[in-house]
Amino acid sequence: MPSPLERETAWGEQTCFEFPFDNPAKSAQNAFEEIQLGLAELDETTLLFLSNLQSIKWQIGGETTHVLRRSHNTHHLEILREHSGGSRSISHYLRFSKKVEGVEKQCVSIAFELGILPDVETLGPTQPIHTQLKIVPAGFGRVAVYFPAQKETSGLQFHIHAPFVPELSRASVKETPVNGPLFEQLADLAVESLHKIRDLKLLTGEFLGVLPNQSEVLPERYQAIRESITRAMNTQPLTPTYAKGFAPARQLLQAKASLKALLTKEDLSFLVDHIHSEKLEWAVSAPQRHSPQDRFLTGLDIDRWDIDEFINAIATKTDASGWQRPDEDFMVWLANKPDEWLQRLYATLYRELDPEGKLNRLDDASLVRLADGSFSLGVKCYFPTEGEEEDTSLPRVAEGVYSSGKNQTEQNDARRFLDGILVSEVGESDLVEVILNNHYRGDAISPRQNDLRRFIEIFEKQSDCASLFKSYHVFECQDGEWVEPSGIYLDEPLCHTGLAAYYEPLESDEKPRALAEWYQNCGISKERIVQFAIAAGARDQLLPTETVCRDNPDWDYLKSVKGTFPTTPIDRDFVLPGLATAFLKPNLELSRLVWNMMSWLETHEWDCLQAEYRLNQTNGSHYADSQLIHQLKKSAWIPQTDETFAIPTEASSELLPGGFLFDAGNRWLSAIRFGKSAGGKSPEHKATQSMAKTLGIEVEDVELIKDHQEDFEHWIREMQRRKSVKIHLERKVSKNRERRDQKLKERREQAPVKESVVKPRMVAAYSSEEISRQHLYDFYCNEDGEVFCQMCCHFMPFLKRNGDQYIECVSLFTKSWADKSGYALKVMSSLNIVLCPVCSEVYREYMHNDLDKQSMLYEYFNNGADGDFTVCDREVRKDLKLGTLCFDQTHLEDIRVCLSHNTDSSDNSTEN
Repeated sequence: MPSPLERETAWGEQTCFEFPFDNPAKSAQNAFEEIQLGLAELDETTLLFLSNLQSIKWQIGGETTHVLRRSHNTHHLEILREHSGGSRSISHYLRFSKKVEGVEKQCVSIAFELGILPDVETLGPTQPIHTQLKIVPAGFGRVAVYFPAQKETSGLQFHIHAPFVPELSRASVKETPVNGPLFEQLADLAVESLHKIRDLKLLTGEFLGVLPNQSEVLPERYQAIRESITRAMNTQPLTPTYAKGFAPARQLLQAKASLKALLTKEDLSFLVDHIHSEKLEWAVSAPQRHSPQDRFLTGLDIDRWDIDEFINAIATKTDASGWQRPDEDFMVWLANKPDEWLQRLYATLYRELDPEGKLNRLDDASLVRLADGSFSLGVKCYFPTEGEEEDTSLPRVAEGVYSSGKNQTEQNDARRFLDGILVSEVGESDLVEVILNNHYRGDAISPRQNDLRRFIEIFEKQSDCASLFKSYHVFECQDGEWVEPSGIYLDEPLCHTGLAAYYEPLESDEKPRALAEWYQNCGISKERIVQFAIAAGARDQLLPTETVCRDNPDWDYLKSVKGTFPTTPIDRDFVLPGLATAFLKPNLELSRLVWNMMSWLETHEWDCLQAEYRLNQTNGSHYADSQLIHQLKKSAWIPQTDETFAIPTEASSELLPGGFLFDAGNRWLSAIRFGKSAGGKSPEHKATQSMAKTLGIEVEDVELIKDHQEDFEHWIREMQRRKSVKIHLERKVSKNRERRDQKLKERREQAPVKESVVKPRMVAAYSSEEISRQHLYDFYCNEDGEVFCQMCCHFMPFLKRNGDQYIECVSLFTKSWADKSGYALKVMSSLNIVLCPVCSEVYREYMHNDLDKQSMLYEYFNNGADGDFTVCDREVRKDLKLGTLCFDQTHLEDIRVCLSHNTDSSDNSTEN
């Protein structure tokens, strides 16, 4: 226990303490060394929270050390440490204190370390503190109970003091409820200090890195300090803003610096739908992601409203696609912005969207300012040019939106943005379009002398420009009327097409007409005029017109198709208007024109031979000869060398005049029944009739056998096989029936009785109801609802006892293949096929038992292959039926979509 010393007058009014270091457990030398080390390690924060102790000085041998605290003002403290050898260090602190509630002589305190700003050499006592010093992280925040508690860790980046109850060693703060109120008062002091730091202009974005953020691990009793600071920053004007002010974090938004520089506080209140929209501001940003400053800001109630949200707002409010109209208030706001601002906007949008290839997000945005101050879509705008006659008809971009100021990079990016949203340079095609609109549209046609030459020249330079002329009246007819390209046909004297033979007799106001005679002598070659006219849409060949089935002679049959409601209807027929009338007075030129048209259609696989009528896919379609075929069948239009015109059935190929190329394999000739009753005119037809008569069949049957010779040979072999089987069965008779019966009776006595036992087996984990069989059957049935096999293409071989067809629904792939391939095989109706019982077993044998073959099938689907897939060779099948899979096109595409889920998942994971 301490004891009083005798009073010595030399000390005057000062108090003297004497510390005898006489521990009997240590030698004097060891005690001396430990005391020397302790004094050398004495932290300058020792004087930070001692109000009445201003300096500490000690001397060991010839060396003196002095630690001194100076007060520059109420909060700014300086601690100087000097050694007699000449070395010295100076530390600056910002200290805030308040009386402990209920114990007025005690204080709680917080001290932040200060660092000298880089460009400050000497501190000036009269200069504001924020111009010379800044708050810096302490690195290791000390906890003091007057003197530092060496083992106490707060996790904070600043120092704190309170009259805590310490542990007996005074090295740490004791865990006791008595200390709880002191931590709460420290939390309140921390909030109060923020207001004072703000007033001292030291509450900067950099200072936020000193404050405790949500990702830092703090001991539980120090977390109240962090919570109070966070709550205060959220609700009080303490969070630094981009505009160098302060506001509650709940009224702040965070974004990229480029967007903050673009949009003001007033812009935010207009653009952002927020509970505090009228008070919104930008928050200050951290210079580096995941830094302490960034983590602190992230922990506040600051909403992020960044480039994506801004672009979405622009795209929505300026949308001018289809029936959409831009938002009027937004367009007024945009119109009030100067060109310089729009240039920054365009440059910002380019830098954000172009690297990701997403400039097309604004293709429908009415965002481009024109020279007259209005706004339009990029695709409708052009960059300015000089001296163009038709300039007023081409909307030009206001030049200032990409040429303002001196920032060349910003100007270039703004120009690239306009390019990216399809603003274009004025080209020859644009000028031609202006001419077309001004002189060749509507009723006010005012053609000019050199326009045709200009039209042809641009077509020859840019062939894709031909579509420009399709809807303009650029051609004059013989009657003086100007019409669109589709309203004329080409023939002599410009070129030979034969179309005049068809169109001239027609009595219709809508028929195409011949060109005016002046085109022959206009100074432009006929070849150039013809090429241009054809490309623009003029008719140079005869083609049928697609129409509906109602006027088809077989309409009664076509409309009898099953079904009530037209869910997926088809109503398609083909006709040549006025052909029947033209054929009343046939001529060689007209016949050759029609003959060549039908041959061309056959070569180019235009299926105009049949009419099709359907109400829905489930019930299928009805087919009949098209109106075109009916027209050709009943008219006498086929020329013969005897200068007559025959109906197709009575015409002979041998009597066709020159220029009528004949191919007996042409489908259209079969459709019009060419030469079917030629009355012996054709030797070939005579031979066919003789053969049919000998066999007792129709002529059409002979032709069917010719067309399907391979199938006919398979049928012959099948008939021969059946005959041989029957002969074999009739000849095979047991030699000793009695002896055979006796042996069978003996085996019967020894044979076991059939019984059943319960054995576990593997079954599918899904219900059979998850596979919609009827959905599959709809792909593979005829008009009468009979289902056929996808492999052999035969109808199902028998009916069940309830009258339903026996149909096998077989999975394309096995679970074993999926496991080996690492493929997640889904349970879906489309991943099954429709087979007859025999083909079902063939498929299981050759596909389900062969994992490599299943991989080949998967590649067949995955690579978009066309044609059929071979399951087994035809020789394998003793019934001589097909061994290939045939697919309905819709079912095939469904399978490919169902199998693509693994690829889709992989793509999505890559993007994410």
